[in-house]
Amino acid sequence: MKNNRPLIKLFAVNGTFYMYDAVPNKLISISSQDLYATLHKIMALGCEYIDLIEDSSVKNQILKLFRQGFLHNPICDIEHPYTKYSEFILERSVETLTLEITQNCNFKCRYCSFANQNAERSHSASHMSKEIIQKAIDLYKQSSIDFPSVSISFYGGEPLLAFSQIKYAMEYAEKSFFSKPIKYYMTTNAALLSGEVVDFLVNKNVDLLISYDGPQEVQDKNRRFLANGKSTFDIVKKNLEYIEYNHPEFFANNIMINSVLLNKSDRAKAEEFFDSFNLPKGCIRINMANTEHIEFINEGVESPLIEDDRDQKDFESILNKESVVTDICHHSGPCVPGGKKLFVTTNGDLYPCEKVNTSNPAYIIGSVFAGFDKDKVNTLLNIGQISKERCTNCWAINFCSMCCAQCDGINNLDDTIKKQRCAILKKNVLSFLKQYASTSL
Repeated sequence: MKNNRPLIKLFAVNGTFYMYDAVPNKLISISSQDLYATLHKIMALGCEYIDLIEDSSVKNQILKLFRQGFLHNPICDIEHPYTKYSEFILERSVETLTLEITQNCNFKCRYCSFANQNAERSHSASHMSKEIIQKAIDLYKQSSIDFPSVSISFYGGEPLLAFSQIKYAMEYAEKSFFSKPIKYYMTTNAALLSGEVVDFLVNKNVDLLISYDGPQEVQDKNRRFLANGKSTFDIVKKNLEYIEYNHPEFFANNIMINSVLLNKSDRAKAEEFFDSFNLPKGCIRINMANTEHIEFINEGVESPLIEDDRDQKDFESILNKESVVTDICHHSGPCVPGGKKLFVTTNGDLYPCEKVNTSNPAYIIGSVFAGFDKDKVNTLLNIGQISKERCTNCWAINFCSMCCAQCDGINNLDDTIKKQRCAILKKNVLSFLKQYASTSL
């Protein structure tokens, strides 16, 4: 049954009234306070209220908007449009294989869910066995038939603690994909980037994402050595300088920096520090940490929930595009779990990507031994089902960026967590709409 309450958001900026409508995905100005007040009633009571409008001028304006495609809500059900294609995608079009090559790490980072003393996740000495490596690559090979190239990423823990496993995985991949070009990626804390290791990675043209938070006071505040709690700043700085001096082309083309901060007050320090790096624009990312479920660092941390980090241009690219709203639809955000970045843990379990909590059984979508669990895949793809009533009445549905990773209830998918994130997202979208209205309409 169709909902008769329109998917609209009303607001005022500097005395001018505006309405955003999710169905046409458009923002328009409202000509009078009477029309604005009437739209508020329609938003609260539904379109049936139109018949009760006594002011003929206002009623005619409402009916005109209605004929132009505004003030509708066609949503009958929540289902992701890729649901019927998910099995095909996982059989033929998996883009990237990410191997949790080890769970071991040499750092203890305050914002890391593995390093949290109260967390469900923890570091271990577990490395991926040769059998798991082979089966993961075999599964990826048969699931990426339609891709002309191969992408394999190494993840941890700290991947370079399992350097021999990395070399074996590359050797096996190059035998398996002899007819396709292979691109390798790695996320590393850079402490082990020296000598033979660097020469090997340069030879393999590996793209490195370096976890490096900024100047010493920022880096050492959150990222210290696990064994003794000592500073990590000097060794990371030294190793990056080594790469830049000995392999300048590799440094310029294959290095990205990922800075993660607990306090917004550290952003300016990090930005100033990284300004001196000889890296192309866009190769340094500065993010706020997501500290959900990390109890021991709450003191001095500004927000336990990561905020929507999209900027004005990201939101503007969505506005006025074709709306996702149809009779059967789903909010934006989810991709087919495992379809873009299939994540394989050291024990061979399959997960949607590396961003989900691997201690939460709700996120397991199969194993390298049994293959994909198609039902679990579609459950995670259709994460809007856990908030179905809200989603069918949500004016921000086109701007939603939430996938299953943002619904982590430790042991299940938690709509309470999703609802908190909804509030943050709507706040940010409304802020964008107000700024856009004041500058572009």
